[in-house]
Amino acid sequence: MLNYIRNDLIKLRDVTLDAAVDAHQIATHKENVAENKYDTLGLEAAYLAHGQSQRVSEYNAAIAAYNRMSSINFDDSMPATVGALIKLIDDTDNMIWIFLGPSSGGVILDYEGLKITLVTPISPLGKALQGSFVGDDINVISAGTPKNYQLAEIY
Repeated sequence: MLNYIRNDLIKLRDVTLDAAVDAHQIATHKENVAENKYDTLGLEAAYLAHGQSQRVSEYNAAIAAYNRMSSINFDDSMPATVGALIKLIDDTDNMIWIFLGPSSGGVILDYEGLKITLVTPISPLGKALQGSFVGDDINVISAGTPKNYQLAEIY
């Protein structure tokens, strides 16, 4: 699982890097020099390039964080912690797959037909999951809405 996450983050970083390079080229192209105060294409592209470059740095930090992790073989007697793949069941019996990781919260992976969301320990759901065991009820408030889950499995 860790290798898959790392590879997915590398792909996302590379796409973002390409976008940053493209935006930089647009921002610095001689045809995009502003002719008046309303001509902002070059300036807008420069802001975009800067934002994409920051995102590349964030991906690099995330990749490094996942590289420092080692796999843990969880069993039902162990609490959820960073490195756990967690299966939750919501109030409507939907399965939700979570990987509790060190960074990149919100990234959704498609792993062997499962949609797995990366969640960090500082998020409301991550805080609620930390130290929980199989069978525990997990209650969080997300965007002002209470959400209830049962921790079904930890891998």
